[in-house]
Formats: sequence, structure tokens, C-alpha cells
Amino acid sequence: MNGKRPWPDRDVFAKGIFTALPEYEWKAAREIVTPTVVGKKRLLFREGEAARNVFIVGAGLVKTYKNPSGDRVQIVNILGPGDVAGAEALTHSFYASSAAALARSLVLKSERGAFLDFIRRNPTLLVALIEMLNLENAALQTQLARVGTKKALPRVASCLLLFMEKQVEPGQSRPFNLPISRQEMGAFLGLSPETVSRQLKDLTTSRVIRLEHRRLTVLNLGHLKSIAQV
Repeated sequence: MNGKRPWPDRDVFAKGIFTALPEYEWKAAREIVTPTVVGKKRLLFREGEAARNVFIVGAGLVKTYKNPSGDRVQIVNILGPGDVAGAEALTHSFYASSAAALARSLVLKSERGAFLDFIRRNPTLLVALIEMLNLENAALQTQLARVGTKKALPRVASCLLLFMEKQVEPGQSRPFNLPISRQEMGAFLGLSPETVSRQLKDLTTSRVIRLEHRRLTVLNLGHLKSIAQV
């Protein structure tokens, strides 16, 4: 990891599991985390490493992934502000996947023992963590079903909605970045990079989105959701 260590303020705790905490408790939570600015592509942890820390995304984007063949990366999930990476450290000895920053990100690292002690003292945080992990598991199951049953265009549309959810506040329509390459999107969705490019071109031509390099604006959110079968 690299960069300065900014002291996390209320905005950092406004999403994800910490939203369940009243102010005096989230201020206490600052004592168990080490905030670090992580550069793009920097590794948080590697699959198979001893799981000693839990990581909460404060700002930016993080991907979790596996290397099933040693050279090909299979993205498992895209995490945004408030999401937890490395939660398996709470119950297992090793990380089940790797995690790396997709963009310059603020990450809050908490040592496993300190985090466990904190959630034991704050049952509301434990419930919020369980709910988050259940939602992530449901999202992954939906992703598996999408790959198995949906055609290419709905898969790509669903992926764009996921990226938008992680980077844009509800009700806003500002541009956001495509955080992964077309090749990575293809691996994530079970499609070839060429197929991903064709679907993005179709969505652009039909004015559902505007895509300039890797900067994307959703022009017709309702239509995009309809295509994604949301």
C-alpha cells in the first residue's frame, strides 16, 4: 500500500456496515481501522495468504478476483464505498481470493482480532455485516444465473448498472468510469471481449449510454434497466 493516512470522517462511515452505528460508535470504530490511500492496481491481499485483516472500502473501487489458470484473471466481485473485502478473515485462516484497487482508493484496514472484538461489543454492526454478506452472496448467485441464462446484451447492461451503483449516488446521472477492461468484463460475464465491445456499441448507437474512452454516462436509465431485465 502507499500514500498518506487520512483520518476518516463521517462521510467514510456513511455507507455499508457502519451506517448502522450511531455517531458515538462510528467514532469509536475509527480507533480500530488504519486508513490508507491505495494506488490503482495495488494489491490489498493475495489468494491463499494468511487472513489477518479485514478491509472496508472508504472511497474508490476494489476488485476481488481469482487466477484459476495462473495467467487468466476471473473477477469475483466489484466493491465500492462501504463494502467489505477479506471478510473471510473473520472465520477462516486464508483469503479465498485476491483483492486490488481498480482506482485510487481509500481503504480502512482492521486487524481481525480488533474487528471481532468491536462487533461483539456492537451487535448492530454484526447484524449489518451479516446482511451485507447475504446481499453479496445473493448478488453473486444472480451473477451466476445471469451468465447461464441471459443473452449477451442483458449481461452487459446488468454489469453497467453494477458499476453505476458503486460510483454514482442514487438519483444522480453523472458520468462514471468503466473500472475494468473489456477483456475483464468478458471474463466477469462469460463473454468474449469482442462480444462485450459489440454490446457497448449497440447501447451507444441506440443512445442508451454515451461512452467516451472509458467514461460512461447513462442517458436512459429506464431503458438500461429494461434491457438488463431488472
